Amino acid sequence: MKTLKTLLFFSALAAACVPAGVGITDRAQITEAVAGRFNLWSRAGTNRSLDTLSALYQHTRDVVVMWTDGTWSRGWSEISPRLERRNADLTSLNFVVNNSAIDVLDRDVVLVTFRTTIDAVIHGERSRHAGRGTQVWQLDPADGRWKIRAEHQSFVPENLIPVPSP
Repeated sequence: MKTLKTLLFFSALAAACVPAGVGITDRAQITEAVAGRFNLWSRAGTNRSLDTLSALYQHTRDVVVMWTDGTWSRGWSEISPRLERRNADLTSLNFVVNNSAIDVLDRDVVLVTFRTTIDAVIHGERSRHAGRGTQVWQLDPADGRWKIRAEHQSFVPENLIPVPSP
């Protein structure tokens, strides 16, 4: 009986995680659309393409980014100059995204979680970090494109980064 109750509990929990009113075909199409935009975001970061990055974020006062240094910016008017300063300081950047997961929360809201590997040269100094990130993408009703509404990135402490065996 206890096994049946546990099974029913987890079944109800799983059912609650499926967005109501979003069918499997719609979820697949939304996932594919956001995956394309997310991949574009990743490449634009490595290429330091401010025009492309600009097209991927909402240009509202509500958009928010929590940077890897723990500071945050609210509104496109704060985020845009920060991206410009970051790019001006970089000599080179290799920004690799892996283990991304896309979860459709509603017809117009998607959560993306991911891990990153960053290899950068800033003011002649090379730094390498592993990190993780979360983004909330929202469908922009004005142009019908998925755009970043919120983003959080953080570094993973070095003692938590797996070291490959020889």
